[in-house]
Amino acid sequence: MELGGLMSFFLVLSAWKLELATPTLTLDNNVYSGLVVAVHEDVTEDDQVIPRLKDALTKSSEFLYKATRQRAHFGEIVIVVPESWTSRAEYQIQTPLNYDDAHIIIEGPNPEYSNRPYVNHDGQCGQQGNFIHITPAYLLDDTYQDLYGDRGRYLTTQWATYRWGVFEEYPTAGVVDFYLSNVTGKVEATRCSLSITGTTLYIDDSVFPPIFRPCLIDPNTALYEEGCVFLIDAYQYATASLMYIQDLEGVDYFCDSDASSPHTLHNSEAPNRHNTLCNGRSVWDVMEDTIDFVGGRNPSRTAPSTLPEFKVIRNNSDVNVVLVLDISASTLPGETSMIARQVAAYYITEFLPNGTQAGVVAFSDLATEAAPLTTITGNETRELLLASLPDQVYGATSIGSGVMKGVQMLMNSSVSQLYKENSSGRLVVISNGEENQAPYISDVIDDVINNSVVVDMVKIPGGHDQALEDLVQISGGNVLSYSSLGMSTLEHIADPYKANLAYKSSTVANFTLSENSTYSGALTSHDRISIFEVRWSKCCRPVLVQLTTPSGQKITSSANSYHSSYSDRIVVIDTQSIDETGTWHYSVHNSLDQEQEINMLIKSGQNPQISKLVESNADLRGLQSDVTTPGRIVDLTVANVSNANDDVIVTLTWSATGDDIHNGTAKEYDLRISSNYSELFFNFSSGKRINDSSLLEGTLLSPKPSGTEETVKFQVQDHDLIHLGLFYVALVAVDYAGNLGERSNIVVVEVAASTTVEISTLPKTSTYSTTQHTTTLYPGSSDGTTAADASSFSISSMSLTSGTLKTTPSTTGAETDLPGDNEEQASSLSSVIVIAIAVLLSTAVVGAVIGLSIYLLVRHKSKPNEVFPKSEKSSTWIDDNNDTMRTVEDIGHI
Repeated sequence: MELGGLMSFFLVLSAWKLELATPTLTLDNNVYSGLVVAVHEDVTEDDQVIPRLKDALTKSSEFLYKATRQRAHFGEIVIVVPESWTSRAEYQIQTPLNYDDAHIIIEGPNPEYSNRPYVNHDGQCGQQGNFIHITPAYLLDDTYQDLYGDRGRYLTTQWATYRWGVFEEYPTAGVVDFYLSNVTGKVEATRCSLSITGTTLYIDDSVFPPIFRPCLIDPNTALYEEGCVFLIDAYQYATASLMYIQDLEGVDYFCDSDASSPHTLHNSEAPNRHNTLCNGRSVWDVMEDTIDFVGGRNPSRTAPSTLPEFKVIRNNSDVNVVLVLDISASTLPGETSMIARQVAAYYITEFLPNGTQAGVVAFSDLATEAAPLTTITGNETRELLLASLPDQVYGATSIGSGVMKGVQMLMNSSVSQLYKENSSGRLVVISNGEENQAPYISDVIDDVINNSVVVDMVKIPGGHDQALEDLVQISGGNVLSYSSLGMSTLEHIADPYKANLAYKSSTVANFTLSENSTYSGALTSHDRISIFEVRWSKCCRPVLVQLTTPSGQKITSSANSYHSSYSDRIVVIDTQSIDETGTWHYSVHNSLDQEQEINMLIKSGQNPQISKLVESNADLRGLQSDVTTPGRIVDLTVANVSNANDDVIVTLTWSATGDDIHNGTAKEYDLRISSNYSELFFNFSSGKRINDSSLLEGTLLSPKPSGTEETVKFQVQDHDLIHLGLFYVALVAVDYAGNLGERSNIVVVEVAASTTVEISTLPKTSTYSTTQHTTTLYPGSSDGTTAADASSFSISSMSLTSGTLKTTPSTTGAETDLPGDNEEQASSLSSVIVIAIAVLLSTAVVGAVIGLSIYLLVRHKSKPNEVFPKSEKSSTWIDDNNDTMRTVEDIGHI
């Protein structure tokens, strides 16, 4: 029998942590089903957490339906509360659902984000993330709703990032607030869409009274001077994008690529995180390529209701499980019986958490108790269960006898009373379903149903009888099908057993290794690795594994931590005692005279974050034809720009990508520059190429291993380009087969003014003075015209709404949000009122300046209780004093 499917089977199982959520969460007929929200066991029980959570998700469902243009809303939502919480009549009791596999988790604050909801995401455009994190405080404290806007709107943007892999369109850390647009030919605020209107304003509060005036152009950057912010008008014709600002009334949609609709048209050149990660594609275009909407799935339709259906489950960890193993010679000949034994071993080692009462039944024509129900307490009890697995096959096949023996074991359990409210009993029958001797499955159905036993099945190849699958369906169980064609379909049979597993898995590699050859490679992990595991497909010789720790310690087959099982075809290296992070090197040698399928994975106490570096491919089947392109570079950064006589010297950094996506090492880089953003964006190859001969440091011809930082310094001698004041840079990686990766993010190089630039070519200067500050800069404004004198900027009216001061510039008639800063917004409400009172006394700029001066003076005395490194507000930036993310509502660096 072809055993290719066995390794595919184990690959699916080992990658379950990453893929379990994906098939269970579906959007059909515009309604999401299978959404799981899990409350962490450390969350203190509070009567308001669940009602507030339900209210937030209900509002999010309604707004999601609007934002997706009537194409999606929430339906079935399962909320899982900890076993430690008080049992309530409305709580259903269920075997444990895995907290780590929930789509939304309710947990205490993350030090990096405090109580702001966030998405744990790997940054892969168009791919689902790991989870949405919400704190109880966010749900219970309405101050956070004041900070981030309506919970329903805010959670909708988090859902967009989680489900569809779209990202922030406002300036996050490391993103410039302004850029020179090739579309408009003007300095623009980093935003989407360009139809979002607002006012640029310069604030300097390092002096008193603070400087408050229109922004001017800095000749060294051709952009607005440092200290300028973009104040968004409170009323907009634009209706997008939510990923830019989610709490502004009227901005209800995502940007798209429809040129006929400027109010939602995507701004592909804005240097924000979404454009960087998604290669300039609009949020809507990315969404339409996901599983929810691809090919026109879930078209717009009128929904009778967007109200979700909630089910609250209280976890129950008292799980009793009996593995019922088919060892009959009549239906499981030869290698197929080995598959059944390996599956049983995998369940024991991978899916049964500590605290589970597990036993083993083996059956052929008769059933025997191979291992009594035993509480799993650690490796020792697992090894006893593994040792009980039979390695011989014989006799006819009576599945009914095996099922009946399993039910009897569950009924007779002396460890716990199985059929109390808080207990569960399951049988996992590992068989092909074919039977040829009584008692048959039909003879034991009543016993299964009457005793409320759930039957799951792992279907081994060879059988065609439907009776066992019917029993599984009747009992409420699940089927995992294994196909001899090398395909496996994982339903959810292991859900009840995974809740308390100590380790999370991450697949390192899955490949075919030819006879008498060695595969060598490396991986870099930022977390401690607890287990390194290798499985192979064919008996009877083991593969040999050597592991080298980041510090250089070699672990071979003679080490006490090295465990190998010929019969189970597995090597396990226990590295729990090695407190190291960094790069681990490994080699796998196949000593058999035929090829082997190899599956390698690591396990960690955290979700392992790894990058893989292939050092030598040996003779790997299927790698001779290389059609996989290098991965896209998304972190190209301008590290430094300096003048050298008439030339410009630029230093760039980025993370190396691989030969095949992010594996291995690329052959070379293709680096190009252009005066036109659109040229690099739409036609990268037409840009001017930078060759190694132009480099002062580094090389483009010998890339480093994937994940390693690259640095190059090159000299630009194109004076026409230099005199423009700025130009754009991007690169692609090229592999040994000539495949080009996607173009990297595009960065702008701002050229400082030098003595070689004729002063006559620059615009006339203007001088702005205060009693304590004088500066001379080149004038400009957000619309590209000459900036108005400071004295002409006036505020005609003000209003105070929900603790946020909004101003209406007399020149535009559109409101402009002013104060507010995360948690300071609430604490500084009194100072906002001071502004309102001050400015209401005058419509001239003097009144505005005095009011803001009073506000800023008071704010210096109002410090936040928590630090928020990121913000969902528009035009955010980093405070140089304390690295706190600020928003335009702050009106400057406080």
